[in-house]
Amino acid sequence: MRRELHDSLGPHLAAVHLRLNAAQACGLSSSAASEHLRVAVEALGEALTEVRRITAATAPATLLRRGLLEATRDLAHRLSTEKVQVEVVSPDQPLPALTATVAAAAYRITAEALTNAVRHSAARRVQVHISLCYPTLTIRVTDDGTGLSARAVDGLGLASVAERAAETGGSATLDTGPHGTVVRVALPVTAAQRLS
Repeated sequence: MRRELHDSLGPHLAAVHLRLNAAQACGLSSSAASEHLRVAVEALGEALTEVRRITAATAPATLLRRGLLEATRDLAHRLSTEKVQVEVVSPDQPLPALTATVAAAAYRITAEALTNAVRHSAARRVQVHISLCYPTLTIRVTDDGTGLSARAVDGLGLASVAERAAETGGSATLDTGPHGTVVRVALPVTAAQRLS
């Protein structure tokens, strides 16, 4: 439950926090502030939905409604501000139908990596690359920030990224340095999950 709260609610609440800070910095009467507040309200609504989902032990609500790519794009939009742009680079072809376990792991891992990049790396640009080369779904989150300190890495929930990947039979790696951070995740996709 601790990990569910951290990985599912954390990104939504981080988006609300960032948008409210951005609105405050713009001056609350500006049109930019209004847009920040609108996105914050939307993200807060998603957070409330996640609370319901966690208590009901179901898959992430946005993932059920939108699928992995669209849910990730929604998250990227909510985390983007004037200070940091978050972009999703996806394959030309649609992803295959994924099991609930793999789809949830992919979304939560991506959400954790994005939240860490936006909040802790001083990045101006963050990209999520999602690709499928059967039998592996690959997710790569890169940023142009200043890297994460060893102390920060220990406290950022990155251990849950590796745990979630391992639970699916996949793997995760983290490379961080003064020119940015890269989180790479490989998750298995079985033949039964492929679109016919």
